[in-house]
Amino acid sequence: MEFEFDLEWCLTGAKYLTPNESARVNANPTDGKAIDALILANKSYIHSINVLNDYCKPQMAEYRKSVVKHEDSEIQSQALDKLYSKYLIEFKKHKMPLK
Repeated sequence: MEFEFDLEWCLTGAKYLTPNESARVNANPTDGKAIDALILANKSYIHSINVLNDYCKPQMAEYRKSVVKHEDSEIQSQALDKLYSKYLIEFKKHKMPLK
């Protein structure tokens, strides 16, 4: 699997998106339910990255271009809205694998 994203940044981001799950595991590293919840949350995060990477590349490129070119905030916002709309459609189509 090849990511178009910085994987280390993404995994660091996952910690910020799973603070409750991470805190439960840190508080009790042997709690199986807490570990399972953290694993599921991180799988969901990785699945989101995969959906963006596999199905939203043109929209991602358009958004990145608007940021790199320092286009005005309205253009960047429109590009981000297009990216997010496409992401939602594709995320619903491509359910997260359970395993």
